[in-house]
Amino acid sequence: ISQGTLQATTSAIPGSSTEGVSISSGANLVLSYGASNSGVYSGPISGGGNITINDLSGATIALSNSNNSYSGATNLVGGVLAISAPGDLGTQAGGVNLSGGTLQFTAPMTIPVTQPEATISLLSGTSQIDTDGNNVTLGENVAGSAGNLNKIGAGTLTLTGLVPTTTIGTLGVLQGVLSLASASSYGFSCGTINGT
Repeated sequence: ISQGTLQATTSAIPGSSTEGVSISSGANLVLSYGASNSGVYSGPISGGGNITINDLSGATIALSNSNNSYSGATNLVGGVLAISAPGDLGTQAGGVNLSGGTLQFTAPMTIPVTQPEATISLLSGTSQIDTDGNNVTLGENVAGSAGNLNKIGAGTLTLTGLVPTTTIGTLGVLQGVLSLASASSYGFSCGTINGT
């Protein structure tokens, strides 16, 4: 994709260990499934462009190639984006931008501070992080000036760093455990914290 936007379902573009897609800087790949079941894209994704997951049906879209090397942002607008390894999110300087939908971790993992894909920005609406029974550590930041965040799924989500200027409307712990490694040092503000 050299410019503009390619909007496709996960089954409409080729994907295998040797067959993938390259997104040039400034271009966008918009993935949706358009049905109530799940889609998997296993091909390698490269280039400097962005990926947007926008599936208003609520279906799950899995990126399942740990050798993805795209460096643009991953924008989650609707549906569920499932990953099983940090490399599924590429090497992106843009991190993960949440404007709704659910980011699901289907395996235990730690994403260290040196990996920019650990940066999660809350842009608008209510988004969810689903640990799906796993223990997940994000070693960089949760940032943003708007948006709500719910932690769902069994397992523990550990946040070891938050941007001091971060403002979260509502932080909800609906299932499992949310661990803030050093809450007193974060300096972020949150309108409401809900727990079950």
